[in-house]
Amino acid sequence: MIPRFQAVPVFYRQLPVLVYSAVDASSSRGQVQLRLKTMRDIAEGLGFTVGDRYLTLTNELPAGSLVLAGTLGALFEQDGIAIGHLAGMTPPDPAWLSAAEARKRVLVVLGVPGGDGEIDLRAMLGAGRAFCGWAEAIVIPAISTDTGRYTVLGLDGQAVLQPTDQSVLLDANVLVHMEKAANGSSRDPDRDRDVQNAVLTLIHQDVVAGFAIGELGWDRASMMWDDSRARKLRATMNAWFDGGAQRAASIARVQHAYREEMQRPVEPDLEARKTFPTQLMFYVCLLKIAALWHEAEGGYRVLQRVDLYSRFAAWMRDELGLILSYPMQVAHDRFVGPQQREAVEYIDRLLKLGKIPLQDLWGAAWDLAHLSNVDQAVDPDYLESAGRAPHLLTGDAALTYLRERLKLATMQLNSSESVVFMRHSAVLDSRLAGHEARIRSVETDLREHALGRTPSTPSYERILDLARENESEFLKSRSGEALDPALHEPQ
Repeated sequence: MIPRFQAVPVFYRQLPVLVYSAVDASSSRGQVQLRLKTMRDIAEGLGFTVGDRYLTLTNELPAGSLVLAGTLGALFEQDGIAIGHLAGMTPPDPAWLSAAEARKRVLVVLGVPGGDGEIDLRAMLGAGRAFCGWAEAIVIPAISTDTGRYTVLGLDGQAVLQPTDQSVLLDANVLVHMEKAANGSSRDPDRDRDVQNAVLTLIHQDVVAGFAIGELGWDRASMMWDDSRARKLRATMNAWFDGGAQRAASIARVQHAYREEMQRPVEPDLEARKTFPTQLMFYVCLLKIAALWHEAEGGYRVLQRVDLYSRFAAWMRDELGLILSYPMQVAHDRFVGPQQREAVEYIDRLLKLGKIPLQDLWGAAWDLAHLSNVDQAVDPDYLESAGRAPHLLTGDAALTYLRERLKLATMQLNSSESVVFMRHSAVLDSRLAGHEARIRSVETDLREHALGRTPSTPSYERILDLARENESEFLKSRSGEALDPALHEPQ
C-alpha cells in the first residue's frame, strides 16, 4: 500500500531539504516497521539510499528527479510523475526558495516518523528511517506575475491558490497563449514565460479546459464544431500537462510533445461536441442589453434609462423564463449605475463591440459562462465530490472587475430546489435620485419570481429562437445592418 505523505520543506545542516513524511504510520512498533519496509521498496525504486545525520551521500542525482517549488508548496516528481499521495503540503518560506534556486538542487528525504508521529528529520535520519536522494530544483514565481497577465478568481474575488485546491478552470485566453507557445507561433517570449510559470504552478492539480475548448471549438455563425481546432487544443493540453514539470520546464520539450501529439491518428471526440446552453443564454441576454443600449446612445435621459433597465428585467422574466445574475449586473451597471469611465469601462472591455459585434458578444457570453461555472460549484453535490469550489485562471481584466461586483450571497430553497443568489453592486447613478424605489421594485420582483417557481432552463430550441430574434433586433438597432448567417442547429 502506497503511504500518504506530508510534504514539508525545511533546512537541515544549512541545506534546503524536502521531507516526504508518511502520515498514516501506526503508533505500534510492528506497524512502523511494516511501513518502513514499504518506504524502503519505494526508495529503492527511486534510486534513493539510506541517509544518516551527517548526510554522507553521493552527489549524484537520481535520473529524471526534480523538485518543483513555488508559493503553493514543493513537489517531488520522477520521470514526470509526482510521487505518493499527498495528505498535505507546506508552502516554503522565501529563504528556502532562494536557497533552492541558488543551489539548483534540493535534498529529498522519504521518512517514516516514530511512534509519536512527529516529523523530526534528525531523529528519522539517526534511526535509519529516512531515505535520501538529490533532485534538480525548479523554482517558479507566483502565478500572478509582475505584469499582472493572469489572475486567479474564486467565489469571493481574486484568490490565492492553496495546495489543497481541487481544480482550476482555464479561460480561453490562457489556453490560446498555451497553444501559441506549444505550436511555435508565439512571438512574445515574456508571455511564453508567464504561461509556462502558470502551467508549472498547476502541473499537479486538476486543470479543466472543457469550457475553453468549447469556446474556441464552436463557430458562432454556423454553430458547427471544428474538430481540427479542438484536436489542436487537446494536443496543447497534453503537451503541457502530460509530461510533468520535467517537460513543462522546457518549452522546446513541450513543442516536441505537441508535434508528436498532432501526428497521432485520433478519432473525432463526439463528447466534446456537446452544446453549452448556459453560454448561449448569456449570449441572448447580452444581445438584448446591447440592442437596448443603442436606444440610449447620444444622451442621458433619466426616465429612459430606468425604462430600459425595467424592460430588460421583464424580458428576462417573461421571455427567457430564467433569472441570470451576471446579465442583470451588466444591465444594472450599463443602464442605471454610475456612468463615470472607471465604473463602466469593464463593460466596454467585456462587450468590445468592434467590427464584428456579434462575435464580440459571443465571446463575452463565454466569459460570463466561465465565471458562472465557478459559482455553480457551490452546489452541495459538487462540493461533496470535489471537496473545494474550483478557481478560474484568466487574463481578462474585465472578468476580474465583474467578479468584484458580483459575488455569491446565499442559497435559498424555493418550493423544490436551491436557488443561488448573488450579492451584486447596486450603486445607482446620482442623477437617478427619486427613482430608487422603482429600480428596487424591479429587483425585488425578480427575486420573488425566482423563489416562487421551480427553476426551469428553456429548451435548446427555444434559446436558439431567442438568439435569432435578438441578433436581428441588435443589428437593426445599429442602423439597419444586414444580418450575417443565422444561427442554426449544431451539426
